Amino acid sequence: MTGVLIDPSGFGRIDSVNFTLRIPYPENSWKFWLEDDRLYGMKLLRYFNFCGRGFTPIDQKTRRFICEAMVEAFKKTECNFMETLQVFFKRKVFRGAILEKHVTKEGSFRGKVLSEMVLSEVIPGGHDGVLTWYKSTLQKAYPEHNLTLHPGLE
Repeated sequence: MTGVLIDPSGFGRIDSVNFTLRIPYPENSWKFWLEDDRLYGMKLLRYFNFCGRGFTPIDQKTRRFICEAMVEAFKKTECNFMETLQVFFKRKVFRGAILEKHVTKEGSFRGKVLSEMVLSEVIPGGHDGVLTWYKSTLQKAYPEHNLTLHPGLE
């Protein structure tokens, strides 16, 4: 370790201390930021993962952009977002052999996706509308295992 912190935006340290999520590009370049990803959509999934650890977006514009991009990602067949979801779930949610940990991590991730989507108002119908969307999109990327372990998805 060199002890050097690289922070091109100038906000990384303060945002980290304040548990704030910010897209490190000017708003007119957010689309470029989103598309510059090794696996398209991983930045979106990491946003929700950070929310699950207590981080919140800097503003409603950021939340709405991320949530709209998440909905749109499922429509972009050329990006293979389903593959990204499967990689994310394997590495971050359904990792290891202890099923109880899977249940906890899945519940935390799902809860944050649902709450952020409801707050963004991107999907109509409030919590019920968002839960229906979740089951028809993200849940399809879950690995083959017993979904009855996850309350609310049976």
